[in-house]
Amino acid sequence: MFMNYIALQWYYIIYKLLKENKLLKKYAVTDFIKLLVEIKKVHINNIWHTEPIIKKNPSHAKPTQDICSVNSFRA
Repeated sequence: MFMNYIALQWYYIIYKLLKENKLLKKYAVTDFIKLLVEIKKVHINNIWHTEPIIKKNPSHAKPTQDICSVNSFRA
């Protein structure tokens, strides 16, 4: 039950970010979460780096660029 509460909180935080950045008409929250799952961070020499995203499909190229700009905003 606690996990459902946390998941619901995150869902509405992402919803709010998409709405504020006027990307809600373009992307669904579930699509956004699926793209975020592919983003990985690596800790090297006490510095966090974002691993490059390997594009399996050319259709993922454009949404990744738009969504990554939303990721820089904090809720």
